[in-house]
Amino acid sequence: MTISNDTIGETCNGEYMQVRKLNQRGPETYGAKRDLAKAIIVAANLSSKLDLRDVWVDLPADPSFGEADRTFVRTPSDSLRKISDLFPIHYWSKLYQTYKWRGHVFCPQEYQQKIYDAALEVFKDQYGLGFKRSAGEASHVPNCKESA
Repeated sequence: MTISNDTIGETCNGEYMQVRKLNQRGPETYGAKRDLAKAIIVAANLSSKLDLRDVWVDLPADPSFGEADRTFVRTPSDSLRKISDLFPIHYWSKLYQTYKWRGHVFCPQEYQQKIYDAALEVFKDQYGLGFKRSAGEASHVPNCKESA
């Protein structure tokens, strides 16, 4: 399953931001993602066939560009300027988060359909988050449905 601004339901923006908060580094968010994976396995009725390590909810951290404020370049006028003064890195970062960031639910291929269906259910139950068909289509799920 692909989780992104493009694959969520039309009216799920606030719910999407709740899920996006799980991309922060730390033991709480790591545990929350593992709990989601466990709930997906249970909802798919695959507890006897899959271990927790077989399903992974991947919500990558946003890119960090703090070094742009600490990196200087020499301009043609021979002065030093911060890269962030010359290139709108923070604007680019916001655009990346909105339009390019992608999360995924990974699993063994033979269980892809069941995990996809269960993930739709779990994200809806736990976060109120619905998805368009493209959430499955982008991940090559054979029979995609919408949950929005």
